[in-house]
Amino acid sequence: MNEIFKTFFDRFTNFFTRSVAPSSVFFVVLFFNDKYFNNNETYCASLNYLHMFVEIDKIFLYICLILVFLAYGYINQIFTQLLDEFIKDDYCDSLEFKDLREKVKSNLSDIQNNILKTINYSDYSFYQVLAKDKNIAPSGNYVDEIKALHTVYVALGFNIFITIFIFYIFGHLTILWFPIVLFFYYLLGIYLHKVAKMRYKARNKRLYINYLLEKDKNKTKKEIKIKYRGRSCR
Repeated sequence: MNEIFKTFFDRFTNFFTRSVAPSSVFFVVLFFNDKYFNNNETYCASLNYLHMFVEIDKIFLYICLILVFLAYGYINQIFTQLLDEFIKDDYCDSLEFKDLREKVKSNLSDIQNNILKTINYSDYSFYQVLAKDKNIAPSGNYVDEIKALHTVYVALGFNIFITIFIFYIFGHLTILWFPIVLFFYYLLGIYLHKVAKMRYKARNKRLYINYLLEKDKNKTKKEIKIKYRGRSCR
């Protein structure tokens, strides 16, 4: 019973941290933008619009709101996945990191080499192949951290476009603000891209070190067994 509860709790936690919590950022930021920069005008306009549906069944209304929330979550995930595609390559080109990568490459098994020849010898591919071994897979929620960053970045992007559009409708902004805000948003994207690569670099560095240490440990065990068998034969 405890195992079932633990499994359910882990899945619920994973769903909350990966879907619900990141998606809620969009609505929270939208609320603060409207409250502190738009004098609640969007909120009031939304209430007036909802008053048109006062006769609607409340359960149906709640279902519609949940569907809107989930739909935004899926749209956000699509854009987040697109951002992830930009970092599915090498994470670092420093001499130290390249040397570590080459040492791992020279110690690969024939099967691992054949797989990586089919795809490519990038940091992303190394992780996909080597991290299958749970003994050397680095602990830590690196992927969740990067997805959270990208989710927040996408949420900010949606909020920027919506807020500028609303402000422009209500006459609080001129169209000249568009390129300025987009420029700073672009700079933020470059910074987050570097942060994502740094986190994945840390993950792969730990993976490479674990792999080499595991190889060395297995090699030492084999040497001990050979020596032991040699003494037994005598």
